[in-house]
Amino acid sequence: MWRVRIALATGALVLGVSTLLPLAPSGAVAGPIPKTALLYDPSVAGGASSLEAQYLDSQGWTVTVVSGTVWDTLSAGDFASYRLLVIGDPECGGGSYLDQAISNEAIWAPTANGNILVIGADPVYHILYGHNSGGADHTLQRGLDWAGKNSSATGLYLDLSCNHGNLQANAITNGVENGFTVASTDESTNSNVVGMTPSGNTALGITSSDINGWHSSVHEMMTNWPGDFVPAAVVQSGDCNVAGDGVIGCPYILARGDISGVQIKPPTIVSVTRKGATITATMLLEPVGTYLCTLIASGSVTSIFVLSPVNACSFTGTNPAGAYAVRVQAQSALAISAMVQMNAPAPLVYGATCAKGHHRRHLVRLGVSPVCPIGWHRV
Repeated sequence: MWRVRIALATGALVLGVSTLLPLAPSGAVAGPIPKTALLYDPSVAGGASSLEAQYLDSQGWTVTVVSGTVWDTLSAGDFASYRLLVIGDPECGGGSYLDQAISNEAIWAPTANGNILVIGADPVYHILYGHNSGGADHTLQRGLDWAGKNSSATGLYLDLSCNHGNLQANAITNGVENGFTVASTDESTNSNVVGMTPSGNTALGITSSDINGWHSSVHEMMTNWPGDFVPAAVVQSGDCNVAGDGVIGCPYILARGDISGVQIKPPTIVSVTRKGATITATMLLEPVGTYLCTLIASGSVTSIFVLSPVNACSFTGTNPAGAYAVRVQAQSALAISAMVQMNAPAPLVYGATCAKGHHRRHLVRLGVSPVCPIGWHRV
């Protein structure tokens, strides 16, 4: 049964379903999010008949297609009620069609806290008119699958299509996260010089043969990108040296999200001394490679170090009365990075000064009041 619906400037029309369904309700979603996808209509060819909508429907998703006008009026709660946001490929589109998505990006982009895939290509065009339509179709499907993989978060599939001028491409990517520099590629020479990184192939299930032979495989590449995005596919270019996993070139498919299988326990304060607390984050599974641990206190990064290959990182000498966040990023040749940040609540710390003759000793305990040793008395 078709589960696709389209919302125009007024009302919502459900296709192939007898009941009229409104847009998803506003407000935060607790627990698993149903398989619901929101498509930005100006970015897909054919609205509810677009290849993106048809594929998601075939996989059991309820798909809502909204006009740019409606998208521009939705709240953060509206966007967060969907498991997947889709800005797709309008058959090699460029120009102003992204305007309304960019204008309220401060509202919808922060709700994309699940898997994010950014692609500088036009798979829909190549499925319909181009070369290697099977590979392009597989790229589109696997990209949508991965972006919507996290059942308890909102994912984002962001296709830059054919925005060659890159003003809009830079605006929309940096609205998702600062740090992108999007550049055009030489489309006359990039048809057979693209490849998946090992991370991208393992995570997405897309092969180098899928993305080659499109005649013009790449339209936008990234010469700079945020550190928590991992290159999944690259195009050979002198603008970049190593995009990832030892593959030389500039990335044009980038992924952000937890796809490595690494899970991380909340950070714990394991000991308190006169010099401060020890904050520890522990990975539940076996190490996948190098871990980058960052301690954040009061919103500021206070310490960063790399630990490899162990399953815990600890920070010592911190203020035991503070509240902390520990961010852990794992990356290896077989797993795209997992970036998890957890807050450690401020602990209750008790102190006592003990005396014995002229000697003084200050004791600190977490959660309980210290007891002076035998022969010492509290002052």
